[in-house]
Amino acid sequence: MGGFTALKIGSFAVKHKGKIVAGIITFIALFFIIFSGTPDKSEEVGSTVGLPEEVMRWKPDVERIAKKNEIPEYVPIILAMIMVESGGKGSDILQSSESAGGNQNDIKDPIKSLEQGIGYLAGNVRKAKELGCDMWTAVGAYNFGSNYVNYISEHGKKHSTKLADSYSLNVVAPAQRKNGYLNAGTPYNYPNPIAIKYNGGILYLHSGNFFYVDRVQQYVDAGGGSNTAGKGEFKLPVKLPTTVTSGYGVRTDPITGSAGEFHKGIDFAGGGNPPIFASKEGTVIYAQFNTGGFGNYVAIQHNNGLISSYAHLNSINVKAGQQVKTGEQVGAMGTTGSSTGVHLHFAISKSLFSDYVDPSSYLKIKNQEGELK
Repeated sequence: MGGFTALKIGSFAVKHKGKIVAGIITFIALFFIIFSGTPDKSEEVGSTVGLPEEVMRWKPDVERIAKKNEIPEYVPIILAMIMVESGGKGSDILQSSESAGGNQNDIKDPIKSLEQGIGYLAGNVRKAKELGCDMWTAVGAYNFGSNYVNYISEHGKKHSTKLADSYSLNVVAPAQRKNGYLNAGTPYNYPNPIAIKYNGGILYLHSGNFFYVDRVQQYVDAGGGSNTAGKGEFKLPVKLPTTVTSGYGVRTDPITGSAGEFHKGIDFAGGGNPPIFASKEGTVIYAQFNTGGFGNYVAIQHNNGLISSYAHLNSINVKAGQQVKTGEQVGAMGTTGSSTGVHLHFAISKSLFSDYVDPSSYLKIKNQEGELK
């Protein structure tokens, strides 16, 4: 996380931001065994949840670098880590300068930040596998330092918030006191919803953020999506079977041919003009032709603060101000506006026409092109 300074604690190092201390170390590599097996099904991570464009635009680079480091299964986790570390903004988006032996934000290139951070995570992954620990132990070690893997290997081999809490108070805090931080381990208020639910909102001064893994986990779907009808908070706005022709994220613009365009929704194809349904109950806040390229466009405000939108419709069946139920028809698929063929551009956002998030995580489907049954 941002604003940390490296300190030495015995055989491992920590980095601190004011009161919060998180361990970092470049452990001398003792294990070079590359594990080619797939992760246990209980550890599979299929997709991200609710990540903004600022984070998701780094997905192609994360995929490339994770593959190079032989941890492609960690791509959703790494994207979630970027969200926790920086929100995808700034130059050191994985806050990995200290793991390279430098100071906070020494790295001025986001790609170099990814290369350093993912490489460091990969080292923790190898060590966790060698010692028989779960994948979340490796994630915790990204924040606490590699010594955390040793600790978990001696305490059941599976990360938990309770064990991270214990490590923070009983390992990091005493070491920090020896380093001159005499009040290390003193409880202080940390009003994060995750922390409030766990212990009323408490962390230990100069002793690391033991909620790091929990914060990362809130942005990943441990079950993953599938190529079958999703059972998410939002329902599919089209009938099955259908075909996803373009997912959420970076792509080549189908109209201009320009590479690197960020597609802010999911495109569903269909023959003719099939009906389009409200993905979730709510209030219609926009139902008219949009001159910005969306053509006939409907937007629905939901009680969870999100907005679902339906673009390029052939026709519109609702009016602004109307209350709609989940599954109620709002229009018919079309190709109005800037479009290359009949399809639905479906999006979920936090504001009308801005702050888009990945719809696939709310629909519980894979964010990839292909048939959906």
